[in-house]
Amino acid sequence: MLVPFKIALRYLFSKKTINLINIIAGISAFGVLIASAALIIILSVFNGLEDILIKQFNTFDPELRIDLKEGRYFEINDSLKQILNEEKNIKTYSFSIEDKVVVQYDKITHPFYIKGVDANFTKVNHLDSAIIDGKFSLYQQKNDWAVVGNEVSDKLSIKIAFVTPIILYAPTRKNTVQAADAFNKKYIYPSGIYSVDPSVDNKIVVRLSFAQDILEAKNKATLIAISLKNKALIQKTQENLRKKLGTQFYVKNRREQNSFYRVINSERLMIYLILGFVLLIASFNIAATLSMLILDKKSDFVTFQSLGLNNFQIKMIFLFEAWLTTVLGALVGLLIGGVLVFLQKEYAWVSLANDGFNNMPYPVDIVAFDFVKIGLLIILVSILTSIIPIRILSKKYL
Repeated sequence: MLVPFKIALRYLFSKKTINLINIIAGISAFGVLIASAALIIILSVFNGLEDILIKQFNTFDPELRIDLKEGRYFEINDSLKQILNEEKNIKTYSFSIEDKVVVQYDKITHPFYIKGVDANFTKVNHLDSAIIDGKFSLYQQKNDWAVVGNEVSDKLSIKIAFVTPIILYAPTRKNTVQAADAFNKKYIYPSGIYSVDPSVDNKIVVRLSFAQDILEAKNKATLIAISLKNKALIQKTQENLRKKLGTQFYVKNRREQNSFYRVINSERLMIYLILGFVLLIASFNIAATLSMLILDKKSDFVTFQSLGLNNFQIKMIFLFEAWLTTVLGALVGLLIGGVLVFLQKEYAWVSLANDGFNNMPYPVDIVAFDFVKIGLLIILVSILTSIIPIRILSKKYL
């Protein structure tokens, strides 16, 4: 294969009898270059956005989460705790209860979620790092306090310095004919305001016992948040818990807890396929170049055969020619795209223009596997675009 490769390499850089072949070959390589550069840049942007979202949601989402498949609450009992305590890779676990309540502040009333958490909550979540006003404190001076989400604060105009209490209403399970007795009512003051994402900023975080009391759900919870000792064993731990807990519970990792992971992966796949199709169209010029090159060099076939090259080796000359054109354009494109991504990551030339992100650089991240995926796509495209010219070569000239 060395001789056909050397001949193909000489054909690639030598002048052709028909000058149009050089022009079309240059356009073909440039098209592959642009498509390859666009692929690596866009995939790097998706990687950067995913990293930001992961860091953002990791503030609120635990490494593993257990919740019911059916039903409202489950009981916190010794058998459940025993299963969790026996799992060696579990570092800490925290019980939470979450349900909807009506919230009143001053003259404004709006439904929001109340989230009751136990003392281990900040060991499995990092919500205390997302405080934008006040502090994360749920119990002080023998009184219950609440940490409210930014959406709750905005809708109800809650400020930490104000002396007006938050009033919570939850429907009672007791039979009553009096409208005033149809709801459990509790007062609480805000100690802090957190901001993570609009999807989780609609909660009022309180102590577990406080939430259980107003919801009439003593010794009950809706989910268990888990922190692990060894994150590399997350899949094994997840499977162990699924087997021990049975079909009553879901055991979800972070990617399964949020639909945005599926959305961003679907978008990444669609972009990869669309730009791959663009790359395929750009590479059809290579098929045209190869067909013209075969016509231009058909007088050399007798010379090749006189040198001892068989028909397969002659075919390989032109296959190598097509592959070299594609690979050369792709390598230059990947190099340019990689350099642009690196410069953006180091010097942040482009910034996000959305509200609240004016000073934030556009996120990018280079992943080595993206180069592998693009490389495999380029190999597939170069094979597809060289099939037709080689078949013409076989039928007409060999």
